[in-house]
Amino acid sequence: MLVDSSTWELPLVKRHYDPDVGPVLAEIWANRNQLLDLLEQAPSTLCHLDFWPPNLFSHPDPGEPDSCTIAIDWAYAGKGAIGEDIANLTPDSLMDGFVLPEEANSLAEGVLESYIDGLRQGGYRVDTAITRFVYGAAMAVKYVWMTPRMFQLASEIEHSPDIDSIDNMPLEEAFAGRAAAASVMARLGADALRTADRVEQLLG
Repeated sequence: MLVDSSTWELPLVKRHYDPDVGPVLAEIWANRNQLLDLLEQAPSTLCHLDFWPPNLFSHPDPGEPDSCTIAIDWAYAGKGAIGEDIANLTPDSLMDGFVLPEEANSLAEGVLESYIDGLRQGGYRVDTAITRFVYGAAMAVKYVWMTPRMFQLASEIEHSPDIDSIDNMPLEEAFAGRAAAASVMARLGADALRTADRVEQLLG
């Protein structure tokens, strides 16, 4: 479905998705075992593993000198790779409409930069190449399924015009946000694939 030309002619897909995304996500899926193996070898830490905007609260106010972010709902907490939690935060923020699609790339880079800065402030000696690899690889392999699912929905909508929302979001908004997330996943996932051999050496 990711490389099926007929899929890319569906109106909702054609309006929102970059056609270059399909082959890249297909390549990521084909190489998922390599990415997963390297994620298993990456430095690990305690992760929240459900790290998305509704589980994050700023107190007392963002920008105040004594402000902090509080994370709730630790039901899925466990061992994960350093960088894995932000691999949830970025795509979920786009797919669920918390960040505008046009801000996708600045969000993706800003989240990573802030995360690395936080690690350094906490005294961790950060290997930026490994952290960036985990961020892109974990994001891509976890959420690659979302794009073919949206393509399937686009096909169903063509035959069921009464469908006007997805997850309580208007169709155009839902497709725009998830297309933006797909583009970020494709870019960062492709970066992870390109650097996989070097990361394997670093982890070895």
